[in-house]
Amino acid sequence: MSQARKMNLEARLSDQLRGIPRSGIRDFFELVIGRADVISLGVGEPDKPTPWPIREAAIRSLEKGQTSYTSNLGLESLRIGISKYVAEHFRTSYDPKTEVIVTVGVSEALDIAFRAVLNPGDEVIFHQPCYVSYAPTVTMAYGVPVPVNTRLEDNFALRASDVAKVITPMDGTPAARAGIKTGDLIATIDGMSIQGLTLSEAVDKMRGPINSQIKIQVLRKGEKKPLEFVITRAVIHVESVRFKAENQGAGPELSHQSDGRHRAPGRTGEDCRVVRQARPALLHG
Repeated sequence: MSQARKMNLEARLSDQLRGIPRSGIRDFFELVIGRADVISLGVGEPDKPTPWPIREAAIRSLEKGQTSYTSNLGLESLRIGISKYVAEHFRTSYDPKTEVIVTVGVSEALDIAFRAVLNPGDEVIFHQPCYVSYAPTVTMAYGVPVPVNTRLEDNFALRASDVAKVITPMDGTPAARAGIKTGDLIATIDGMSIQGLTLSEAVDKMRGPINSQIKIQVLRKGEKKPLEFVITRAVIHVESVRFKAENQGAGPELSHQSDGRHRAPGRTGEDCRVVRQARPALLHG
């Protein structure tokens, strides 16, 4: 293909696709494919063939003529098996008829989930290091990927204090009405420091019924001692969550979060506040 033709084809690509870098995993895969002296871990597959019982079952299904379309959800017998497995190993239950869908791997599952719940500009917070397709999958669903770095000394666990630094702030919440300001840095939730808490632990501390209260201590610039605020949880209406880049760097900002997830437009939820440090050159609103 000529360079001119290649440039012309690239110009026809969508903005979402043009901004996504080529996968380094696929380049590595092409380098080692067919080599007997290399075990490739790049695409997440075993170094041995699929076990014979699985191959035999596939052959048997072909011999029986089971080659037509299935339900979009997947074979019901498989969904029942998945539901049982999840219940046994993760102590949670899902209805195989209405709450289980079979996908071709995790990447497809994430892709259809993002397309189902994300609106343009919604942010998705995820950990790094991670699988290379997470951020591009968010981007192609018109979302905004927001990575959070994890560390070896933490066993690569997500820390609430790190997640709080990248959460987009929202105004008009119960925390704002209680007197907490943009730039305040969270110190404790109901007397417990968030330092060292995992994300799930911090979210559990913030959850509670509507009209119940939560006590927050914050560090405020110019104040020598932490300031304490009592916030009454309430239902809020969130219209949007989006990034807005500006030319100047951003200082510390206060952020709202309800249950550990950004809520899509039109949804409501129990409210509490988390504090975060804004990333350079980005203000959120």
